[in-house]
Amino acid sequence: MANTLDLMDLKYILTLHLDGLSNRKIGSMLRLDKCQCAAF
Repeated sequence: MANTLDLMDLKYILTLHLDGLSNRKIGSMLRLDKCQCAAF
């Protein structure tokens, strides 16, 4: 399934958001779409 995130990615996205990183930066780090990061 291509559109699912595992639990570790989800925790990492939340941690990076709390650290103040933008959706674009998080998406490039995890190779995700910035909209997918914004959903969390």
